[in-house]
Amino acid sequence: MIWLKKQRDLNIYSVLHDADFIKNRFGWLNALMSDIQTLVDGFAAFRNGTISSSSRLSLGGGNLAIPILVCTGLELVSALRTGKTKYLYDRQYDPEDNVKVFVTLYFDDNLKKIPRLIWDGVRNGVDHLFIPKSMQCNQNRIRFNFLIDSPLQSDVEHSQGIIKVSMDAARFFKAFIKAVDRYRIELIEKEGLQRDFIKAWSSIEEFNQNITANEIKVKEIDLLLEELNLNGRVDLFEGIGQ
Repeated sequence: MIWLKKQRDLNIYSVLHDADFIKNRFGWLNALMSDIQTLVDGFAAFRNGTISSSSRLSLGGGNLAIPILVCTGLELVSALRTGKTKYLYDRQYDPEDNVKVFVTLYFDDNLKKIPRLIWDGVRNGVDHLFIPKSMQCNQNRIRFNFLIDSPLQSDVEHSQGIIKVSMDAARFFKAFIKAVDRYRIELIEKEGLQRDFIKAWSSIEEFNQNITANEIKVKEIDLLLEELNLNGRVDLFEGIGQ
């Protein structure tokens, strides 16, 4: 174990002096934020009448999809900031603890006062079921409401035992961009943060789940291999067309 730790420290030391390591991997966050920006701009174009739906489905505003993607990025960047991932700490890993650190350090104003409520209400509700989560605290019920380009403010109201947390998805995204930019500046300046970034990212990059003992998944792999042996390729959406 001591040798492994020394080897890991050597690996971290070597990439600390490779300026492209962190830059290239930060590109994943940039790509995610670019995807979210596409949603935001797409909704604006739809609202302005410059695009229309290309399918039978109507176009939505992204008021739930945007927070889902922001929380995906928030979980990743928080793990990179703290140097703690599931692959390093397994059962001791709690993304909520990471998010509290990141939100408290880099977000503005009142949002940083309730990082765990935001994480639980947004990520654990919307990400999993696409339904805002409701919580109970003594006589108060906490409900989340997600808006997009609404005249209503992103604020918190309390009436008749209900605490309603309203969040504009686009503003939530802007707050996330601002926080990531602050972290990026600090990351460039502090070697300790660079070490945590490299440690966390390496654990994600090097993880390779062994599913050999999972009989159900092995059967699916066998079916794929059988089809590949017959046809050389598998079209996952064969009946859909282009």
